[in-house]
Amino acid sequence: MKRLYSISKKISDEDKQEIEKELNALDYVTVAEITEEGLILDTADGDFTEAGNRAVNIFARNGGAVISFQRFIYDE
Repeated sequence: MKRLYSISKKISDEDKQEIEKELNALDYVTVAEITEEGLILDTADGDFTEAGNRAVNIFARNGGAVISFQRFIYDE
């Protein structure tokens, strides 16, 4: 089950690429994609604690955006 996080402000394409690159480089992250809806995030073990904390810091560093949990995305 993936999670969707809303993003507080529009981020540049350069920041988007850097954020996705950093998140996808984490061993425990299986999906990190920024879409029109926000950040889609999934982890190998279903534990989002570390991935969520890292995502908050990475967004703050790249573009100064804040993310917040919006909803679950259930696989079909």
